[in-house]
Amino acid sequence: MSELINNSQKRKDLLKHMILQLHEGEAPEEVNARMIELITPFVPTPLLDKVKAKGYLVWTMQDGNMFKSYFIKA
Repeated sequence: MSELINNSQKRKDLLKHMILQLHEGEAPEEVNARMIELITPFVPTPLLDKVKAKGYLVWTMQDGNMFKSYFIKA
């Protein structure tokens, strides 16, 4: 589970992916609309594993007592 929390490499990969989409001509609104944020009081590991298996880039950050999980279609 710890590999999902504050994983800077995943965040860097996601940012590179989003920048590449913008350079390929996609509108910022379209790129941002594909990102989903889920806020929970725990790391929803089974859900994250299923979403990753569907081809999404996934990462989670801890914010106080809450966990913010982000998903974007790769």
